[in-house]
Amino acid sequence: MVHMPLSRLLALGGLFLLSACHFEDHTPAGSRRDEAQIREVVIEFYRGLAAMDWGHVRTFFAPDGRVSFLAVMDGDSIPRVQVLPADSALLTWARQGRERAGERGEARIIRADLRQVDGVAAVWVTVRLRLPFQRRAGETGDEGVEHLVLHRTAEGWRIALLSLPWTLQ
Repeated sequence: MVHMPLSRLLALGGLFLLSACHFEDHTPAGSRRDEAQIREVVIEFYRGLAAMDWGHVRTFFAPDGRVSFLAVMDGDSIPRVQVLPADSALLTWARQGRERAGERGEARIIRADLRQVDGVAAVWVTVRLRLPFQRRAGETGDEGVEHLVLHRTAEGWRIALLSLPWTLQ
């Protein structure tokens, strides 16, 4: 009878179990297609934002899309969350952009983490974004994490909610 040390026996057992394991990817092809479309919406949305092309940016929102951001109210020193219809936010940004005519924005997506289930997707975007009228709340530099919730519509993926970590001046 051959005697094997217990550690060697455990190691061989572990190798046997590992050789029997394998990962199967059962991701439906539609999910991969959705992910590519969602990423394209995010990329084009930030291109439009950097160009301050508000008509182009609007095309990525659902008709009842919303934008949440931090706002400093008169007399307050602490920003409060404000939620506006996307159209109202875009009109505000367009007006503020006109007040700073000649200035351009810049957007660079550093990372995008995406989760999608059926017709709803959430994307956390780490972005280096510079717009003439933005001011980061509690962050240094121009980099922040923004959150987008998208819904699949007949026209494709559209932003239902955009949450921004910056305040408006």
